[in-house]
Order: sequence, then C-alpha cells, then structure tokens
Amino acid sequence: YWTSHPGPVWPWLIHTSQIAEQHCLLDKSKTKAKFDYYPCITPYHAGKSKTYPVKDKDVVTISGFTFKAIKTDHYDPCVGYRITGEGLDIGYIADGAYYKGLEKQFEGCTILLANAIVPKGQEVERKYLTVDDVITILKAMQTKPKLLVLSHISGWMLRANLYKQIKIIQDATKVKVISAEDFMTLDLKTLQTSSIAPKK
Repeated sequence: YWTSHPGPVWPWLIHTSQIAEQHCLLDKSKTKAKFDYYPCITPYHAGKSKTYPVKDKDVVTISGFTFKAIKTDHYDPCVGYRITGEGLDIGYIADGAYYKGLEKQFEGCTILLANAIVPKGQEVERKYLTVDDVITILKAMQTKPKLLVLSHISGWMLRANLYKQIKIIQDATKVKVISAEDFMTLDLKTLQTSSIAPKK
C-alpha cells in the first residue's frame, strides 16, 4: 500500500509494508497544513507495519518491487511512484499539475495511472492534473504505455461526461484508456479488468 500525499488513511488499509510521502507521518504542529487529518498515518498504525517515508527521488525496494518517488506540483506535499519488478513497470501520476519533464519520469511504463480530475479545456485555481496535461504527457513520450487508467475520479469529470474525456484522450494519443471503478481488478499481464463486487 502506498500513500501519495496527505489525507486520511484508514486502519483497514494498513498492510505488512507501506510507503508514504514523508509529510503523511508528521504531527500537524510540524506542518503548515490547514487540515485536521495530520498525521495521516497515526503512530499506532505506522507501528503495525514497516513504514517507509519518502520524498522526491527516494527509492524503496520491498519484496522484489522497487518504488521510486516522483515529485508532483500540488498544493500539498505529494509524490507519484514508478513501480518495477517481476517484469512489471507501472507509473502512478499523483495529484498535481503538469510540469516540464514529468513525462520523462514515466517514459516506457506498461501501465500508467493518472489522477486526472479536471476535464479538457477547464482550469481550476488549485494545482491538479487535467485531461490536457495527460494528453501533453502522452504525446511527449517516445514509448507510450499500453494502458492508461484514470483514477481519483472527480465531480468535474463526471459532469463533463467521463467517457467523453476518455475518448478525447484516446483519440489524441492512440493510447488505450479506462477509468478506475469501485471493486475493479486489473490483470497486470493481460491488462483485462474484472470486478470483485459482492453479488446482490
């Protein structure tokens, strides 16, 4: 389990090992935060597993998988990750606006997850990844991912028609795009999705 930036982390998400952006472990008094959820991972829960605090460029290896932290341009401290091991190469672009060179950090990933929460042509005051940013990133890549997964789906994306936003990205980049869904699983070798939703 990994945490990209400050936000509440619930006890049932704690596994044997976890990686967290270093600010997620700080007491609120040691941050400039305006929010009440620090520390995002309580000392109690951090003590239940091996916790690796990371910042940009840090590299952690767990059970044969390597996690490289990659900075984002967000209003809170935040990192994305590049995860490699056992033939897998997965990129995760966390919250934050595009900056020049971001695409180089994820060049050649087989699967790329992106927290794109702002539809094409829209702008917001805070630093978030937009559909236009995603298109810029993918077009700049020499070796594009086989699959892009849009995550952290926002109300903005839903109101703008999520499936239309997916088609806009696919048409502009020729990369297969899907959106994350509740209970969705992804076979990392076949790139096929299925659902583990409980049957009604």
